Amino acid sequence: MKHKLNILFLSLSWLVAAFFVHDDEWRWVVAISASLLFFIILSVGVLHFPFNYFMTATHRVDHEYILLSFDDGPDEQFTPRILDTLKQHNIAALFFVIGSKAEKHPELIRRMLNEGHLVGNHTYTHHPLFAMFSERKVEQEIVRGQLVITELIGDKPTFFRPPIGYTNPKIARVVARLKVKPIGWTLRSFDTLIKDPVKLRNRMIKHTQHGKIVLLHDNLPQTAEMLPEFIAGVIKENRKFVDPVQLKHWQL
Repeated sequence: MKHKLNILFLSLSWLVAAFFVHDDEWRWVVAISASLLFFIILSVGVLHFPFNYFMTATHRVDHEYILLSFDDGPDEQFTPRILDTLKQHNIAALFFVIGSKAEKHPELIRRMLNEGHLVGNHTYTHHPLFAMFSERKVEQEIVRGQLVITELIGDKPTFFRPPIGYTNPKIARVVARLKVKPIGWTLRSFDTLIKDPVKLRNRMIKHTQHGKIVLLHDNLPQTAEMLPEFIAGVIKENRKFVDPVQLKHWQL
């Protein structure tokens, strides 16, 4: 809807410039300004998933709780450490797994399921140019991820998060056609950029509030390292994470 409104705005601006602005100089000012604004909004829509520009995704949860989500696993070294920490604190999370990695580590996917976590689809390869794929190839990536996860957990995954969070009309059409539910985030940890576990932990404790879906990665050493103290710090501030029983019955 936002994309359609943006296109309508651009079209109307060009019509106004062409037929109602009689000064040539101002005609170009209106047309160029409208075009720049269109492309700025479009760029935000492509790059910023929580903007809900091409599709409507869930970016928040019940205001009394915090939901942790992890992308890009499973990782044989760091995912078990993260699962150990979550189990110790009775916290349930949403793992968006890469299909090709899930094939290599099926035991970790089964462990996620057995310990009350939800498993979502993060495509089969997490290709860095996924957003530039043709619609057919986008569908192949998502479907192949679906098939792998379905075989491992015995049920079709409901949730989907696009690689890097980039979206476009092709991805939106495939998501709607496959009837998967896109899940975004409220708080991005930037754990791919912040390498120091202490800095990452302090940032996360400060910004993690009730109602937020937190984006982390379970294939990074700094995330596995800081997670125990991060969780302890948030709990000390009387903030609550979702537990396995709650997550099982939630409708995201």
